[in-house]
Amino acid sequence: MTARSRRSTKASFGVSFPSPRIYWRREADRIMAAATAGLAGVERYRKAHVLALKAFDVPTLAMSGRVIILDSDLLFFQTPREILSWVDAEDGSSWFNRDVKESSGLNAEEVFSRYNFRLWPQVNSGLCLLQTETFDLPSMNRWLTETTLLQGNLWIVEQALFALAASQAGKGGLLPPQYEVSLGRWAASDCVMRHYVGAVRQRFFGEGMARLAPILLKRR
Repeated sequence: MTARSRRSTKASFGVSFPSPRIYWRREADRIMAAATAGLAGVERYRKAHVLALKAFDVPTLAMSGRVIILDSDLLFFQTPREILSWVDAEDGSSWFNRDVKESSGLNAEEVFSRYNFRLWPQVNSGLCLLQTETFDLPSMNRWLTETTLLQGNLWIVEQALFALAASQAGKGGLLPPQYEVSLGRWAASDCVMRHYVGAVRQRFFGEGMARLAPILLKRR
């Protein structure tokens, strides 16, 4: 990325976020190299898959004890009152969407037997409300080296790490079904937000944007 494109990107973010702190990849790599030194599992996964940046870099580089992660394939249709309540609560909790099925690649009974905590089921990381101290690199390194996560589908490892860390902390859970992850053609009428996962990605425009159009185009 050129210096000009960096300035343009920062200016674009600055429209919605006053004084944004942007970490360019080279800077993030430098900081994370020091943070992950000696953590072989973390280093291996971060080099292997881009979603590792979501699991490791966001909690590590965050300038706050709590962060919200929003995937680019989310659309909101109503005021997310549960999220706004979490912002004000400061109760140490973390929250996620409920996935359409269990996709962590982990066996809940094996997790309980080895680590003595109950794995939250069906965690989807399209929307994450994170307590950053919960997602520490040494714990995630232990799970990466002591389980078969890195031997399976690398696309789901980041999601599994979020599920493990939040489950171990035991504060929070899954957002109501109105924060929807579904495979149907249409979202529910009372849907607050929908995550348009890969199988229904085309519905982002065919259903989601069409539903938002009257709101986005409404004259004020």
